[in-house]
This record gives sequence, C-alpha cells and structure tokens, in this order.
Amino acid sequence: MSAKADPPGFYDLDGAPLDLGLGRLLEAALAGGQRVCVRLGQEERVAALDQGLWTFRNDSFLPHGSEGDPAEHPVWLTAALGNPNAADLLVVVDDASMDGRDEFAGSIYLFDRRDPAMRDIARDRFAAFRDHGNPPGYLRFGPQGWPQS
Repeated sequence: MSAKADPPGFYDLDGAPLDLGLGRLLEAALAGGQRVCVRLGQEERVAALDQGLWTFRNDSFLPHGSEGDPAEHPVWLTAALGNPNAADLLVVVDDASMDGRDEFAGSIYLFDRRDPAMRDIARDRFAAFRDHGNPPGYLRFGPQGWPQS
C-alpha cells in the first residue's frame, strides 16, 4: 500500500458478472477521457475477461487489449505490475496486488462481496486503509449500474 496515493474506491459488484460491472465502469472512464489499466490476479483471468468485454453488451464497443503494444490500447488488461499503457486509472480485480497505485491518478478495487474469499480480501484491504487514517469510498453496483457521483 502506497502512502503517497489516495485510497482506492471500493466498488462492490454485488453479484453482477465481472464483465458487466467492469464494462460499465470502463465505459464511464473512457467517456471521461481516461486511460485504464485493469490488473487481475491470474493470467488465465486476463484471457477470459478479454473475451467477456467484447461481448458484455450488444450495443457497446469497448476498445481494450492484453497483447501487442499497450500504448495502443486505452484499456489494458494484465496480471502484471506497472502502468504499461500510461493509464490514468488502475482497476484492481480479484486478489491482484495493489502495489504501484501511485503511478496512477486514481485507483479502484473491484470485488464481489457475495464471493466469501473476495469479501474477506476486500475487508482486509479496506481495514488497512481505514486504520492508516485514509478510509476509502464505497460504491455498490445496482440495477441502474454504478451510482453517479
């Protein structure tokens, strides 16, 4: 956990599929002109999410990639540390490392509280930020998507 970076926003999928919740989040980020790096816990999840984001909604095109030159992709999917596509926003999924958040303007930890393992990781991470005097924000995905701020 970086002392220089603001705490991440904690975004709870609340049972929604990852590709749907993340897809809606990425659409909003791209509409706001942000580049995004999505960091997953395992390389196998990168390939599955890559496929899911192409088909998460019939009326959406979400430009993203996980192979080739990261600089060419406004959304980069990876299981590695770093900021290969010069992203503004880091989205951490699963049990992926939150190290290096200070390389980004902002960060989000995306989890599903209905998954006991992910809920426990989220609680531990949330408590670590709170205990260091920097409590994160929390949003829950709902029928209308992510709440607008």
